Amino acid sequence: MHPRLKGWFQLYTFLAKCRWAIFVGVAALVLGIIVAMMWPVGSRIWLILNGMILVISLILVVRDWRDIARRETDLYIVNVQPRTILSRIQMSDAYSCWQLIEFHEQYAIYSDEVNKLLCTTKLDTKIVRDKYHISEPVRTLAPFILRTEFQRGAAIFNSSKVRLMTDIIKETFTKHLPVSLQETDYFSSICTNEMSWKQVISRSRGTVILDGLTLISNKRILYDYAESPCSNHIGMGTLAFTLDGKMITSIQTYESAQSPGFMMPSGTGSADWSDLTPGISLQDFVTRAMERELLEECGLRGRPVPVVTEIVGFVRHVNRGYKPDFFGVSLIGVSSNELRIAKEERWFIADIIATKVTKATAEELGDALEQFRETHEPTFSIVLYLNLCFLLSRLKEDKNLFVKLSKALQSRNPNTKLGSSNMR
Repeated sequence: MHPRLKGWFQLYTFLAKCRWAIFVGVAALVLGIIVAMMWPVGSRIWLILNGMILVISLILVVRDWRDIARRETDLYIVNVQPRTILSRIQMSDAYSCWQLIEFHEQYAIYSDEVNKLLCTTKLDTKIVRDKYHISEPVRTLAPFILRTEFQRGAAIFNSSKVRLMTDIIKETFTKHLPVSLQETDYFSSICTNEMSWKQVISRSRGTVILDGLTLISNKRILYDYAESPCSNHIGMGTLAFTLDGKMITSIQTYESAQSPGFMMPSGTGSADWSDLTPGISLQDFVTRAMERELLEECGLRGRPVPVVTEIVGFVRHVNRGYKPDFFGVSLIGVSSNELRIAKEERWFIADIIATKVTKATAEELGDALEQFRETHEPTFSIVLYLNLCFLLSRLKEDKNLFVKLSKALQSRNPNTKLGSSNMR
């Protein structure tokens, strides 16, 4: 199926769930047609019943779609500058010591202490049974919000994602608290997280119907994840290094919904619900999702390719409703000339870039990465900028990082030849 057709089909399936009258109407319409085709024509009772079902179903469907059309002509969306959001929101006690990082008007908050704990202390996970559902007034506005987003022209698909419900803060590690995870979906994120820096306004009333600020704060204090009404699906990116000493990045197409035309880490996306299994630690779950995305985007899905990944950072992304994003570094057991853009990824990835950065020591590798940043930073997405910043910080803390990754890769596949790979 063509990507855009697939996206539109998923859109109307999602809307049917949000607007139950549409679902009932369509179901009744189908039932009426089946009755008309299968029941004897001579039965007056069933003819009358069939007619009633058809009429009621048509009324429900027409009424709901007219309501959607009316909203689209009456409502419009305005953007609010991210810096304005920052000036209006106060950090909760859980995030009072976190630092703000800015890149080309994109903002995130992070904690060096938490990033170090992620590398040393495993966190248990707890799977929440009930799926996340958007609440009012966003639920009523979902048809308008999603149709407006689709009209922008980006390729958007819906799929089951993983919602973070526990704050990744120092207390979570010191008290050994389990991290609660819940099923959500990408469209719910568009209706909540992506609306946090926007307002929906009614022309006829001249009033704000939805202020995105209310989705991320309570009385101007930032929501903790346990209290947040947003979808908060887990995103991630990992910078991969190949056996021939190349760092892999990619360029997003202009059809991509996130950072179109900019450079991204080689494995970027979001965790799928299928990545999660009972009893898995948070770190193992996140690195599993990173490695899946990496193999998919580099055309290696389905091949027995050894990969090792370690988390190097975590942020709450301000511009995307303070959603959670993890960052990693991966060593992949193939040479760069084996990487290809998979057919299903061509809609989102314009090119795969392999850059020689390998050096003999951690210090030399750090210098090479700094040089790469200075040269290519104008084309960076914030995801790549953050990923590289956290990797450089980790290299300063752990000079044997790549030595450990190399040993782990060889333990997974003893036949792996590291060749010119750095710091063996």
